[in-house]
Amino acid sequence: MIKKIIRGFINFAKKRGLGLQVDKLIFLYYFIKNYKSNIEFVKLNPDIALPPRYMIFESYKLNYKDYYCNGFETAEWIKNIIEKYKNLSGPIFILDWGCGPSRVVRHLPELLCSGSNIYGSDYNQKTISWNKKNISNVKFISNDIIPPLKLESNYFDVIYSISVFTHLSEKHFIPWLLELFRVLKNDGILIVTLQGIAFTSRLNEKEKINFLKGNPITHQSNIEGHRSFAAFHPIEYVKKSINNYFQLEHFIPGKIINDSPQQDTWILRKIA
Repeated sequence: MIKKIIRGFINFAKKRGLGLQVDKLIFLYYFIKNYKSNIEFVKLNPDIALPPRYMIFESYKLNYKDYYCNGFETAEWIKNIIEKYKNLSGPIFILDWGCGPSRVVRHLPELLCSGSNIYGSDYNQKTISWNKKNISNVKFISNDIIPPLKLESNYFDVIYSISVFTHLSEKHFIPWLLELFRVLKNDGILIVTLQGIAFTSRLNEKEKINFLKGNPITHQSNIEGHRSFAAFHPIEYVKKSINNYFQLEHFIPGKIINDSPQQDTWILRKIA
C-alpha cells in the first residue's frame, strides 16, 4: 500500500514537470539507505572502478554491490541470449546502445572471445568521459538524443539496449529503431527491453485504456533520456514498428516479482 502511494506521488510529480526534483529526493533516500554497505563494498574491493554516486543512481539505483554484481549477471544473461542466435566461438562486433556508466558492458571482455570489438554508446557526455578513463577493452562513443550514431552501416553482429527506449519519447522511437537497423549487419540480432503490460499499475485509468488500445504512453520530465522520463510500450505498437525491418525471434513478457514489474524483452533479427 505504501509503495503504491509513493509511486502515485512520483507519477503525479512527473506529469507536472517536477520529475527532476523528486529524483533528487529519491537519490538522497538511496544514498542514506546504502551508505554503510557502499563503504564496506569499497573496502573489500578497492581495485574496482566505481562511477560517481549520482552517475550510478541514474543507471541503477545507488548500491555499489548491485551495480557491479548485477551488472555481471546481466552481461551473462546477454551472452546466453546471443549464443542461441550467433556463434560465439570467434570474435564478434557488439554494441551496448545506452551503456550508461558501463554497468553491463564492462564485463563483456571477460565473457566474449578474445578479439571481439565491444562498443558502448550514450548521450550523457560525462558518463562517456568516465567510461573512457576507467573501463578498458571497450570502445566508447557519444551520441545525441536523436540519431545518427557515428558508426558505419552494417557494422555490428549484435546490439543490445537495456531500458533505453523506456526514457525516450514516441517521436524518437522509430528513428532510433531504424538507426540501430542501419548499423546492424544483415541477419544481426537486436535485444531490447521495454516497459510493457507489467507496468500498467503505473498508469492512470485514462492512460491504461490508451495503452491497452495499443498506444505508447510517456510520463515526461524536464530532460528526455533522463531516468525520470518514462515511456511504456504495448506489444501491438512494437510489432507494428518493427514490421518490414526486423523479424521477431523471441518475446519474453515482463513479470511482476515482489510487487516490482519487470521489463519485456524483445529479441529481433535484422531482415536483409
